[in-house]
Amino acid sequence: MKTTLATTPTGQNVRLVGIQAEEKLARRLTALGMTPGVEMTVLQDAGSALVLSVRGSRIALGRPIAHDLLVERL
Repeated sequence: MKTTLATTPTGQNVRLVGIQAEEKLARRLTALGMTPGVEMTVLQDAGSALVLSVRGSRIALGRPIAHDLLVERL
């Protein structure tokens, strides 16, 4: 089932399906390793931000950015 990263609960593993952001942000996310098909885990939901595990690194994303990322739960 596809949903946005912003609605993913803590501890959930997901696969990135697509990025619905403006080009500059999409390029930045890609540079951080967030490419379609990558698997991620939501480590913490801090209210206004999410902490993720992506390719062995921890990344914090603001909730508005998380709304731009389409994921499917694993």
